[in-house]
Amino acid sequence: MGRRIASHEDYNLHHSPFRGSDTGLLAQAATGTLQGRISDSLGAAISRGFFLVHSEERDKLDQQLTLNENGEFHIQLAPRLYDLFVGSVGFVPYAKEFRIEAGKPVALKIKLQVDMASITED
Repeated sequence: MGRRIASHEDYNLHHSPFRGSDTGLLAQAATGTLQGRISDSLGAAISRGFFLVHSEERDKLDQQLTLNENGEFHIQLAPRLYDLFVGSVGFVPYAKEFRIEAGKPVALKIKLQVDMASITED
């Protein structure tokens, strides 16, 4: 006598073609990549500041970006509409809306402008 399946969900879980090692491949295909570099107007890397990816599509998401010493970042995100907010002392804040699609990278080259209001003379 065979094992009794409690529900169709149990059956689908145990008989899914996506179970096991295929699951990782499915998860990778369901994301997209945001990558880029943040610099000043002369091209010098900016790696310190406030770097946030935000989305309210479907559910709220706030993800802090980590930049390397060259001002570069790389992050996997679920497909949806996002806002990127960038701030660094002495520079004008930057904001950009972008859409992530599964399997398609979004590349941004962000050049921050000096905030003239923050420059003072003694």
